[in-house]
Amino acid sequence: MKNQMLAASVIAALIALTGCHEGEDTSLAPKTYDVESIIADKGLSNSEKGEMLAEIGEALTTPVSFMFADEVLNQALYWDSSNPRAQLYKKMVAPAMELKGSIRGLRPLVHQMSDVSQNEFAIAVREIEQNKSLYTFLNDGPAKIENETQAQQLLDKVYQAQNSLRVFLRGAFKRNILKLSPVVINGPIDLVFAQCQVAGVNAKKGYHAKYVVQPCPFAKIYSATVDSADIEVMQHAAAGAQIATIMATSYDLTGGVAFDHYAQGGPRTASESVRFVKQLPSAGLLRANSSIRMIHAMGTDVYSGAKWAEQYQDRLCPKGHYQANRPGRALAMGLCVQDLPDRTQPKKDTVLKVFAAALAGTTTNFGIVDGKAHATELSNIKGYEYEARADVLAPFTKPVANLKTLLPTQFDRCGQPLNVGDST
Repeated sequence: MKNQMLAASVIAALIALTGCHEGEDTSLAPKTYDVESIIADKGLSNSEKGEMLAEIGEALTTPVSFMFADEVLNQALYWDSSNPRAQLYKKMVAPAMELKGSIRGLRPLVHQMSDVSQNEFAIAVREIEQNKSLYTFLNDGPAKIENETQAQQLLDKVYQAQNSLRVFLRGAFKRNILKLSPVVINGPIDLVFAQCQVAGVNAKKGYHAKYVVQPCPFAKIYSATVDSADIEVMQHAAAGAQIATIMATSYDLTGGVAFDHYAQGGPRTASESVRFVKQLPSAGLLRANSSIRMIHAMGTDVYSGAKWAEQYQDRLCPKGHYQANRPGRALAMGLCVQDLPDRTQPKKDTVLKVFAAALAGTTTNFGIVDGKAHATELSNIKGYEYEARADVLAPFTKPVANLKTLLPTQFDRCGQPLNVGDST
């Protein structure tokens, strides 16, 4: 369940940018946001209503109140569909919104799992249960996920929302310059759930008249200007969250429940575990809707972003690394695509050349030392045990149809692997 809550971490695409700023403490007193009074105020223009509601949605965009933010942002976009603040935060909370009802939804599947896994699920649920509004949201739905395929279909929806955010950030939205004030909650997750309470009061059709935010000792408000450079970084942070979901949804996990019971049966040798996995017919098969090839496209975006930033170092990093290059901006330390002062680090041009070659499908030379691989062009290590070339992006550009073909086929007398099934 904790892993499910990580879907809300797309909000970190913005939070990560504000980490170097001093935040304003929000834990002093409860705060009430009166949405209904804004909607009913005939003295406000539609755009004014949209911006005021968008600011409330921004304040509610936290891991414990994103579902309320979504309600208010819908109202903001109703009054002004072009409001960039509302557009941004609506996209940011969308992946977490796909988890509505997921606690109740997953119960049929969890009840099939081992006692250990059921206990871990129960502990996570008890933590979330401390936060009434979040717990209600995650239980608002039918108990319908009965197998691994249906669980992956839930993550498919999260992925689609994550992809929508990433595409949004890399599109025309990048031309905006916004003054944002996100609320960042940073603390032990169990204490955050217990102490950071938000409630909707007087339910209306699709929203609440008011939202009451109790004092939260872990919350701070950060204010910064966001421009194209910051949005570029947000885009790649969103892609990072998306890649984690891609890895969880690209291959069929059917048989996971059976393996969960098997794994709790005591110590197993590698040969025993491989033998068990190989008899699971669907486990490890590439799913028809797999998005694993998208990882290459995201890598291309990162490379293009680096080359873009390289052109504008006079504005993005005029003082060099580790300096306040952009005071008042979210990315205050700048976006530096330059050689580091540490001369032991590889040159920027070399890194970009190796990255571009990998994207083009050219094999990269690796040196092996103590079982660890090092790209020889990027390493100052001397005296490798041996060297080999590899297409590092091949798992994403030419994914194998069945992961089980990679499992070892030879083992020593202790059951430890001696090879991989498909060495290509």
